Amino acid sequence: MQRTVRRITGLQPARSLLRDARMNARVLIASLALAGCAATDGNDDDGSYAASLTAAEAQQVLDLANYPAYDAAAFDDAVSLDVRAAAAIAAHRAGADGTYPSPDDNPFDSVAELDGVSYVGTTALAKLLAYADAHPAPTRERIETVWFEGWQAEIVVWGVNTVPIGVLRGLLDDRAAENLIAARPFASLAAVGNVALIGPSALTALRGQARTWWFARANQPPAGLAGTFDGVTFDEATAAKALEIANTHTRTQMVDGGVYGNGASVIVGNRPYATLGAVAGLSGVGTSTMQGLHAYATQLLATPHGTVPENGECAATSECAANLICVGTTIYDVGHCRPSWMGGTFTSTTDHVIPDGGAAVTSSLQVTGLATVAEDAIVHLDIAHPNPAQLYITLTQPSSAESLIWDVDSAGHARVVIGSNLERDSSVNGTWTLAVRDTQAGDAGVLRGWSLELTSRYD
Repeated sequence: MQRTVRRITGLQPARSLLRDARMNARVLIASLALAGCAATDGNDDDGSYAASLTAAEAQQVLDLANYPAYDAAAFDDAVSLDVRAAAAIAAHRAGADGTYPSPDDNPFDSVAELDGVSYVGTTALAKLLAYADAHPAPTRERIETVWFEGWQAEIVVWGVNTVPIGVLRGLLDDRAAENLIAARPFASLAAVGNVALIGPSALTALRGQARTWWFARANQPPAGLAGTFDGVTFDEATAAKALEIANTHTRTQMVDGGVYGNGASVIVGNRPYATLGAVAGLSGVGTSTMQGLHAYATQLLATPHGTVPENGECAATSECAANLICVGTTIYDVGHCRPSWMGGTFTSTTDHVIPDGGAAVTSSLQVTGLATVAEDAIVHLDIAHPNPAQLYITLTQPSSAESLIWDVDSAGHARVVIGSNLERDSSVNGTWTLAVRDTQAGDAGVLRGWSLELTSRYD
């Protein structure tokens, strides 16, 4: 191992001299380890080398050890670790599923934890520090109150610079997404955090996409979003519009646009998406759904939006100008164009068994980010039951007001518009609860999922 030791010329501050002395001692220890312990099994020190690292050096080592761009092969080839140490580091941080990054990751929180891994000791730590000096990995940083690991900061900057606005709208308030699009490209995460309406909640949502974007960047096709998915070919413009639809449109909008109903439900329930490949890969999405998505995207590209301004009268969202939706059409003769962030679809895909002739089963959705009170409220049900007419179904609002839902068809599907029973002067944000009770013995069933399509207004 080679390490440059700065020559002292002239008078140096005492703190600098002390730092160099500590560094020289560590280099000597590491050199001895490299010369005499390179072939030793297990850890080759007692932890003193790890303890001697400064906080900044320890963070350098951890940033490198936790950086997903380095797998076992890279630690072996580029950093020159013992192949067993390289494999042990990669296995530790990947967790049980063997994939990194993924939900069960176990990244290193301290150098002591790293030093405790099999075949990692003074030799490996010294090599990691030397390599990190020459090739530093992105370091963790805090933007406002939100901490990002170095790799998360790097990939979020890539994401907001790269993905279509439809992806960002699926994650953030529409205005925040538009502000990011207008200000990109970004050179740093701090620059992202300086954009108007990008606060802690938006930063947390962006950080939540880090794993998805990491693999999306690694697997990004050279041509961008275009490609053939389930036998349906999308050019770049159609793919971008289809991805926006998948991330932002309600199930009703998709079905009205020609997307297969079951496929639309699956799409709504698994947002957001970075690529069309992710949409096509969903169980329940196939050629018919992708054909409908292609046709709907083509239609919107031909007539992207209407011209009715905010607060103007409308019969459908297609009549409203860009970034507006038509609100109130389920209860009034005419609707009014409102900002698109005032509407949203909230979905549960969790199965709940409906007891045969027993107590009601309940499923709740948490609604956030809308205005103050509800306008339109549409419930979409997916129920498997031999006789749906036996079911008694209610929807309870955050205010505890209860509405009765009717008309489940023989296949267990319903698009139920809640009309006069909805309490419209109470908060739209909060917990909405669906309750399903089988009123007669003889048949059990399953609530396979449901979604709540809401629009809102200021009180």
